[in-house]
Amino acid sequence: FVVTFLDSPSQETDNSIRATVWQTSQDTGVLTATSSTITTTPDAGDIVRLPSVAALDDGSYMVVYDFFDASLNELTVRARHVDANGEQGPEMTLIDGAPFSAGFTDVTALENGSFVAIYHGFVSGDLGIVQQIFDAAGPVGFPSFVADTALNGVADVDASVIGLADGGYVIAWNELAGSSSNIKFQIYES
Repeated sequence: FVVTFLDSPSQETDNSIRATVWQTSQDTGVLTATSSTITTTPDAGDIVRLPSVAALDDGSYMVVYDFFDASLNELTVRARHVDANGEQGPEMTLIDGAPFSAGFTDVTALENGSFVAIYHGFVSGDLGIVQQIFDAAGPVGFPSFVADTALNGVADVDASVIGLADGGYVIAWNELAGSSSNIKFQIYES
């Protein structure tokens, strides 16, 4: 299994996201851990945060995270694929902050080997959930809002995504409308 975490979490800026993979040897039964740096902040004032990870059956995994570029004053969602041998692919930008503002990521692997990332986004002042399908080479198509979250006049927060055995996936979220809170979900077919 693989875990991602924010290294130097006491610092808001100039930090890094790391991944640790634990594997049990089939010969000896010994558990070993291998850590690697997924991304760092390239410039003073930049911020990386909120990593999420999804693993595939072949041993590869995808890490999705927020990246704030201080020089552009822009928040983006980025991802990096790591193959079963620990080789990292290039950093990918899933959404560059325009027209959406990114934040609070989650990711899941799909049966066909691709991934779905979700994050919060603002359009015309309304907070909704944005989804992006992508594979190891990068985004597939364009990001889109989850139905029933864009321009509905309420805050849609705390979203999560999970892949289904049939190749589809489910996105669930909390809809905050005034003093009420409603858990909603949407199922997507493969």
